[in-house]
Amino acid sequence: MLRLNCIAIAQIVAEYADIHIDDLLSDYRNNKLCIARGIVVVLIRENTEISFPQIVHAFCFYKSHSSAMGASRKVIDLIESGNDWVVSVYTRASMKCREIKNAKRNHISGDESSAPVPGSIEPGGCLPVSADCRRRGYRRDEASAALS
Repeated sequence: MLRLNCIAIAQIVAEYADIHIDDLLSDYRNNKLCIARGIVVVLIRENTEISFPQIVHAFCFYKSHSSAMGASRKVIDLIESGNDWVVSVYTRASMKCREIKNAKRNHISGDESSAPVPGSIEPGGCLPVSADCRRRGYRRDEASAALS
């Protein structure tokens, strides 16, 4: 069965933003990475019931939930102002998330004609633990399992 969770959304955004997933999940800070992380947060909030504190615990690239909230506000402002790159990445990633959710809905309703969506994540996948997360004592596998 297809699942749309934090891991899947991060991988979708990394693909469309042309960023390696390891860089997206690292603590590197440049404009492209920070905006892509904000897009991940916006899409997680739109497509799941995961809270900002849970997102921070799962990904470790924000120090607090208020940082994640600020990043999502910045992305929404960039989308509303018409920033081409942000709108492009957000739109394509959002469409992919909707595609996965619809495929899941079709699978649950018994429609066997729904084919697996390329790039989707099967249950049980865990994010790698970054050195920064280890320093802060986070265990990404536990957080990812709880959020998936």
